[in-house]
Amino acid sequence: MIRLVWRQIRRRWRRSAAQVLAVAAAATTFTVLTGHLDAERLEVRDTVEAGSRGPYDILIRSAGDGSADDGLVRPDPLGDGTGGISQAQYRAVRSVAGVEVAAPIAVVGYVLLPVSVPVPVPAGPSGRELYVADVAHTTDRGLSRFDEPAASYTYVTGDRVELRAPDNSPGPFGAVEVGADGRGTLVCPEPAASADPFAAAARRTGTCWSRVSGPVGGGWTAPPGDQVAVQVRWSVPMLVAAVDPAAEAALAGVDRAMSSGSFLPQDGAEPGGPIPMLLADRLQLDDSDQVSVRRLPAEAADRLAAGLDPAQVGELLDPARPGGGGAVVVRRTVTADEAYQHLLAQRTTGPPTVVDCYWTPGPAPRAVTNPPDIWRSQLRAGGVVPAPPDAADTALRTLTPHVAAASGPAASGAAPRLRAVGAFDPTRIGTDPVLGTDPGRPAALLGYGTSAPRGADPASDALLGGRPLLPNANPAGYPPAPITALIALHDVDAFTDPGAFTGTHPAAPISAIRVRVAGAAGGQVGRERVRVVADAIARATGLSVEVVRGASLAARTVELPAGTHGRPPLRLTEMWLRNGVATSIVTASDRESLILFVLVLVVCALFVANATTAATHGRRQDAGLLSALGWSPARVAAFLVADAALLALIAGGLAAGLSFAIDAGQGTGPTALRIGVVAPTAALVSALVVLPTAWRATRPGPAAAAPGPSRRRARTRLRAAGVTGLALANLVRVPRRSLVAALGVAVGCAALTVALSVRWAFHGALVGSVLGEAVSVEARAVDYVAVVATLLMSAVAVADVGYLNLADRRPEIAVAVAVGWRTGTLVRLFAIEAAVLGLAGALAGTAVGLGLAATLSGAVPPALVAVGAVAVAGGTALTALATLVPLWLAGRPDVTGILASES
Repeated sequence: MIRLVWRQIRRRWRRSAAQVLAVAAAATTFTVLTGHLDAERLEVRDTVEAGSRGPYDILIRSAGDGSADDGLVRPDPLGDGTGGISQAQYRAVRSVAGVEVAAPIAVVGYVLLPVSVPVPVPAGPSGRELYVADVAHTTDRGLSRFDEPAASYTYVTGDRVELRAPDNSPGPFGAVEVGADGRGTLVCPEPAASADPFAAAARRTGTCWSRVSGPVGGGWTAPPGDQVAVQVRWSVPMLVAAVDPAAEAALAGVDRAMSSGSFLPQDGAEPGGPIPMLLADRLQLDDSDQVSVRRLPAEAADRLAAGLDPAQVGELLDPARPGGGGAVVVRRTVTADEAYQHLLAQRTTGPPTVVDCYWTPGPAPRAVTNPPDIWRSQLRAGGVVPAPPDAADTALRTLTPHVAAASGPAASGAAPRLRAVGAFDPTRIGTDPVLGTDPGRPAALLGYGTSAPRGADPASDALLGGRPLLPNANPAGYPPAPITALIALHDVDAFTDPGAFTGTHPAAPISAIRVRVAGAAGGQVGRERVRVVADAIARATGLSVEVVRGASLAARTVELPAGTHGRPPLRLTEMWLRNGVATSIVTASDRESLILFVLVLVVCALFVANATTAATHGRRQDAGLLSALGWSPARVAAFLVADAALLALIAGGLAAGLSFAIDAGQGTGPTALRIGVVAPTAALVSALVVLPTAWRATRPGPAAAAPGPSRRRARTRLRAAGVTGLALANLVRVPRRSLVAALGVAVGCAALTVALSVRWAFHGALVGSVLGEAVSVEARAVDYVAVVATLLMSAVAVADVGYLNLADRRPEIAVAVAVGWRTGTLVRLFAIEAAVLGLAGALAGTAVGLGLAATLSGAVPPALVAVGAVAVAGGTALTALATLVPLWLAGRPDVTGILASES
């Protein structure tokens, strides 16, 4: 039988080739599209706490930043402060459909700003006086102590004091006391250069106070007033972050939390001008100075007036010097917040601050060693930056210094200048029902508050006095300090310019992006909408995307090693965010694409069914001849089925080769299983769809072998009035064929309607609920390819139906031409038939697609109605155009020959 089948295929090679190409096209289309079925998507696991929504829904960081191995997420968006997100990725996030607010935050780093707090002393004798301040700096709830004896001094004299070098001396620079003869004596020398930024001599400050001309020297950051005072010098670490002002106002409400001044301008600094900066109106640090001011004996003041070098000054002021300790006249505590209020007053009214260096922190907490040279700056007198005393303790984070160039154009023009334009209250920023209403906690999730870890065991809790551990002035300490200063994102380039600072990374300055999703008010639909947007962001940017919508607090234990200044080891419990909608990026079958590919499979099956059944239907005469030769009906049917299956097997082999080549060219990665099943699947499908037709072809028996006029009986009688009526009558004459064609168009238009609805009416993602379960439909590029393939296959199926109708009705067409019908009338007849098929299928398919979209979304936006109109018009027009192909192939009929063969 196989040899007979092969001979028949070779004899009818034109029809066999057409059938092979039709099946191969359908098989190749489906095989190639299924190669794109697997896609990376953000998967949601676990459960979500109902009704829980913070100030933002999604937190985006650079890959691997801010998350622990146990799946917990830091309770602030700052991460390790190293950036990692580019401006282009930020723009990509903003362009994702469904993003209501995308607020970036670029952690610039810590800038150390000096401030002097005056400690007044009681009036003394009218002669020379010498006051010395001993400072005990405490932090970590009093567990760490940094003693700085003779941290500063004030020399009081009745003579005039000037800031210049002593006469005829190349020695140290400083304040000189000018005698009656005009000669100057160096009485308050500037600190000597030191490689150790924490050496006492490098940190000591001195002031020469003239009852005639006032104070000189000592680095006063503001005039201390008329009363004699000793200064307490602070280096306040300011964590500077760059934000988009409009986005930050919309997300965190910083503009509504202003306590003084004005909000940041959107476009940042004017060309050549200082950078506008917002400062927090309070400092959330646990630092204080216990200050003891001693009045030294008169002989000590006289010795200083005689002129001493810095080392001799240190010996003179040493409280352990026999007989020279002096009497304590003032005891005073200066807190970090008091020092910061002095700084705030100075920066909001004084000149701009030139930033010559800043520091970016690394991950925490872990014991590290930061070398002393991170505090060096060639632009500072003495070569070092006055670091906070806390920085001498055990470092729990690495610090990377970024130092301005010491010479060249960068030194004079590139170092940024900061001007405070206003102050904000961090406790008024944001609202967060998850974190509660404790002061500072709502702001923590936005980066403006501290996580406030507590003791994890009774011993640690007792050491902390039952209170949380707060940040301190050590930029390398733990817990990290919140944001203290804000600049506009537009100005971040001033800090990331490699020509201005060392070790910068200008390509990706943004540390995190906080996203609030539009229309995600609550419930499963809202959470699914958040997941859809997060998935789109992950695909568009490749960044680490965490869904914090519905997140709950989870305790995480942090082990702090012992400090070098008294703090014992501590076990802390820090509240991190556990994602109630835990997410991960997985590679899995995309559900929406799978549905579309099933529709492609349906249309392909209909197409193959039309092609194979038409070929089998055309072989009724061959079936009658075999019956006349004594073949049984079952054998004749098997012959016809084998004929169709063999052609489909050849087509499947061709489709497998084409699919392999296309996959390899696209880099999809063809799999042996997917390619290997193409040929047998095509053969099986063809055999199954042709079996009913083959069995019906055996019914006439040997009588079908005789040539003669067609005896097809119309199953339905319909009065044909005009060309339109005749077209409808012709469709009713072949109901199965017409129904298959209309069904193909309906499937294609349903897929088109859903795809266009997702793209136009719902901006890339349709989210709704079915039976109480959240469902989302997204459209990928391959989905649109699948829709186009479905429509084209539907159009070809309609064209095939038209060709079959044209072949079956050749005698009728010949008679019509013989009685005077023109070619235009025939074209109009078949075009109306195709249009009716297309319109019926388009209306049905579009109605199904619109119903699905409206059911999922719970709404019918105007754009959805427009999508339906486009789908109906497009489906109808495409099928009408498709029928022109068989008409063109058929040409004008040979009237004489056709009528002679039918007589």
